[in-house]
Amino acid sequence: SAKAAVDLACYDLIGKSKGKPVVTILGGEPKALKTDHTISIKPPTEQAKKAESLIKQGFRHLKIKLGTGEKEDVERVKAIREKIGPSVILRVDSNQGWGVKESLSVLEKIQPYDIELAEQPIKAHDLKGLAFLKKHSPIPIAADESVHSPEDALKAIELEACDIINIKLMKSGGIYPALRIAEMVEKAGLSCMIGGMIGESRLAVGAAAHFAASRAVVKYYDLDADILLRDDLVEEGGIGLQDGCRTIPDFPGLGVSKLRAKFLELLP
Repeated sequence: SAKAAVDLACYDLIGKSKGKPVVTILGGEPKALKTDHTISIKPPTEQAKKAESLIKQGFRHLKIKLGTGEKEDVERVKAIREKIGPSVILRVDSNQGWGVKESLSVLEKIQPYDIELAEQPIKAHDLKGLAFLKKHSPIPIAADESVHSPEDALKAIELEACDIINIKLMKSGGIYPALRIAEMVEKAGLSCMIGGMIGESRLAVGAAAHFAASRAVVKYYDLDADILLRDDLVEEGGIGLQDGCRTIPDFPGLGVSKLRAKFLELLP
């Protein structure tokens, strides 16, 4: 994450020096990205109510956190789908919470509820197990914790361990290594997802959006980390949120114009 901070600062400076947004420097154009919103682990009925609330806020993509047990996890997905209807896209993420056999069983049982992808169902180090799931799962498999670096991405690609690789700037070290991962994934004929780590501010999430909008291989957007914060580092500027979409402003660099002083006072 520290390396990513330096990387993002460099891209921000390059954009400002040229008077262009980072996305334009990277070869893309500012656009709206349809992000999902994460529903944290709670009892099925509570998750279903949260899903309904998010739909009213304009979100049409939801990511359901699972991983506490097969029976309850299936009930969670069933309750949410029945509550919100068929038009909303659902993704699931068990954060390495299942074993290989359990994963396959759960994925087969939730497949009728029209699940777009399953993120990191098993332990990050078990690429062979992930490859087994990719081959047999009725739902596309996304690798998250299994892939931090371009080297990790190469291993996952060579083993055919996933359909999708979730890139997070804070785990890859910034935009530059993320570009390398995206290029490898594209050449392999797979797809990328862009995500964020818990606690990321609008500054970091915005940088991820600039990167994602510059690469066609990035097809899935999980850019809600800053939405979950009580207070954000960014006071003015940066990416926006409208009707479930992250909007990239046509301003130089990352588009952030002011940071909150109370956060800067914590710096040495």
